[in-house]
Amino acid sequence: MLIYFTKELKFKIIVIVSFILLFSIITLFSISVREKLYLKQIIFFLFSIIFLIFLKNFSYIYFKKNFLYLIFVLVIFLNFLAFLFGFKKAWLKIYFFNFQPIEFAKIIFVLILSRELAYQKEIKKILSFLKYIFIIFIFSFLCYLQNDFGSLLVFLSIWFFLVFPYLNFKIKIFLISLILIFFLVFWFFIAKDYQKERILNFIYPEKDIFSGGYNAFESKTTFGSGGFFGKGFKKGYQSIYGFLPSAPTDFLLASFVEHFGYFGCLILIFLYILFWTQLEKLKDFLKETKEILFLKGFKIWIFTQFTINSLMNVGLLPIIGLPLPFFSYGGSHILAEILALKIIFDFSNKKF
Repeated sequence: MLIYFTKELKFKIIVIVSFILLFSIITLFSISVREKLYLKQIIFFLFSIIFLIFLKNFSYIYFKKNFLYLIFVLVIFLNFLAFLFGFKKAWLKIYFFNFQPIEFAKIIFVLILSRELAYQKEIKKILSFLKYIFIIFIFSFLCYLQNDFGSLLVFLSIWFFLVFPYLNFKIKIFLISLILIFFLVFWFFIAKDYQKERILNFIYPEKDIFSGGYNAFESKTTFGSGGFFGKGFKKGYQSIYGFLPSAPTDFLLASFVEHFGYFGCLILIFLYILFWTQLEKLKDFLKETKEILFLKGFKIWIFTQFTINSLMNVGLLPIIGLPLPFFSYGGSHILAEILALKIIFDFSNKKF
């Protein structure tokens, strides 16, 4: 009976993800003029579903120390290759596929944190805490090299919500002090001019809508122009004719709402809520602490990206370039999210 229930639960999750991807493909097809990005998204969709359903269960190696170190070194190496030789210091080209290694680094990051925290009762000493500081520093440094502030926020969010509950009171005060210092150092010494400009344009959106504030202005305009039921398939002029920059990637949600309205947006939000609740039910089929922590880390990852991208599309957050999970165009983030989901599926099989 339990075996049947967990299979039914996984099937529901696969169906939900499939519908989100189908909405993505329909929107990409609707805004396509020259580039046939929807064809690539179809390939990503089919590959992901086949991957989820048919790939062998490898749950016995995910937390093996040697395996983790090997994959960790490989991911770091690929990210440095992207920085040295890649497009925009972040992308490696493999035939027709642009590969972004930082997306797969998120999986390794959650695996490492889950493994370490699973054997930790409470972090009382600064030296023990510094181990976790070192872990987040490595991945944050990769984001800094690639000018990827969006991924940095995802790493920081995962790290904070996984590690913070394990800290004793003194270490928590120490951490809050570190965060305040980090934001000061980031603003005055680390943040690039364009990142500062995006934040200032968010605070003062009318300051310069024809330069730094243009993307945010057009995103809000596109999002609001669809009304409740949208303009209809192939009728979203803002996104089709190039008024909305990065329509297939950062602002695909605004493109979707322009075509299918707030009603379509509510359906999409409902699918994400459904996805979240089904993931929560899957926790009952995980027997080890590190597996539960990995599930929690994945949920934080998805929630962070969903929240930031959605609020960015309606102008409530600065534009930082972060994809909407399973929806924005791009193979790297979709495959990384599907792989993380496959790992959770594999963990849930172990109990039986």
